[in-house]
Amino acid sequence: MADDALRPIIIKRRVVKAAGHHGGAWKVAYADFVTAMMAFFLMMWLINATTEEQKGGIADYFSPEIPMSRESAGADGMLGGDSIMSEDNLTDDASDVEMTELRSKLNAEVAEGLEADDLTRHMFVHMTEEGLVIEVVERAGSALFESGSAVPSPLLVKIIRAIAPVLGRARNRVGVTGHTDSYSFAGAGSYDNWELSSDRATVARRLLDEAELPSNRFISVEGRGDSAPISDDPRAPENRRISITLFHASKFPLVPASEATSEN
Repeated sequence: MADDALRPIIIKRRVVKAAGHHGGAWKVAYADFVTAMMAFFLMMWLINATTEEQKGGIADYFSPEIPMSRESAGADGMLGGDSIMSEDNLTDDASDVEMTELRSKLNAEVAEGLEADDLTRHMFVHMTEEGLVIEVVERAGSALFESGSAVPSPLLVKIIRAIAPVLGRARNRVGVTGHTDSYSFAGAGSYDNWELSSDRATVARRLLDEAELPSNRFISVEGRGDSAPISDDPRAPENRRISITLFHASKFPLVPASEATSEN
């Protein structure tokens, strides 16, 4: 019994360890799921909140088959901070539902008749409250007219000949506007940028007429000098341009169907 009293008492304690770390892969998967759901609901909201014309414009922007201008529409772009996709530049005119389709055809079909560089560098198409506007702009080293005159360059003639057949498919009235940069005209007498821009608009109208766009489609031909630049730099070559506007039917009545293809 004495030996039993002296025997040491051994106490065993079992240490319970927590399960090992399982990693955070589930967090990544969950974040991807939440992002996808957010994108889905954003897409559903856009579909419900935009007009058919706005949807068409967005589709055009992402279409690889439709060439877009290389110029950014940001602060340094051609519109000086105003995007062509902004709400103020789009229209919801129900009487001109074919405008968006015409815009797509214009971009696609003109591309077939022009070198890609000619199109992306010199032509800019956008929607305004007035209608569909085609800006044919000048670039450094690629003039639309001879310097200080209304004599058209071969480049302008080629672009006009590509535009005219597409415009001829519509019945909307057409307006042609000439623009210059802010450099003072160096010619003799009282001839100035206002008269130069007017003469250039007249020449552009005549080129459209020669390209078989019916003369009864034209509603206005005017020059605006340097009063409406599209660049932050008033002397930028892009300001030397011809604007061709296809007016909404709410602005000017459509040409009667019986006269839409009349000969000049």
